[in-house]
Amino acid sequence: LPDEDQLADLYEAATDLLLGEGYEQYELSNWARPGHESRHNRTYWTDGEYLGIGAGAHGYLAGERYENLAHPSEYIERLSGPVLEASGAVASRYSPDPATSMSDWLGLRLRLIEGFLPEAFESRFGKTVFECVGPVLEDCASAGVLEVGPRIRLTRRGRLLHGEVAARLLAHINRSQSNTSGVS
Repeated sequence: LPDEDQLADLYEAATDLLLGEGYEQYELSNWARPGHESRHNRTYWTDGEYLGIGAGAHGYLAGERYENLAHPSEYIERLSGPVLEASGAVASRYSPDPATSMSDWLGLRLRLIEGFLPEAFESRFGKTVFECVGPVLEDCASAGVLEVGPRIRLTRRGRLLHGEVAARLLAHINRSQSNTSGVS
């Protein structure tokens, strides 16, 4: 496989080629002609609910994440009983803790080229994004990988570093929660 620098160069070249052909990048790894963006995937990136149907599928309903049994024959066998027992095809389920919810929300919203409005974060979590991760936002903005203004979003350079930005946000949230138990 190419090394990280080669992958970054290929990503940049693909972005330029697709933009030149009339495609718009709307998510880190997705481009489309205007009006043809994936509504399905947008649900994942915007904290929407979705059903996981099928062996190994994942779902998110009423604040709970779940994963179905992975092996198709076992999944089918578990579904062959009464409808009320269909939940027996679920291998695992959990409700994300507040820090995980916050981290997931930020990491997924930053995948969108449009980023997010700070008010959307506050509406979801009852605290401002600056209260929760302000120092990380400032550091990333100073490094030129994040725009902090009416919208918070990765810069073109920052798109190559999404994983690192998301990891820093998670680490800050976890540190803040363990130090103050203030993330709720």
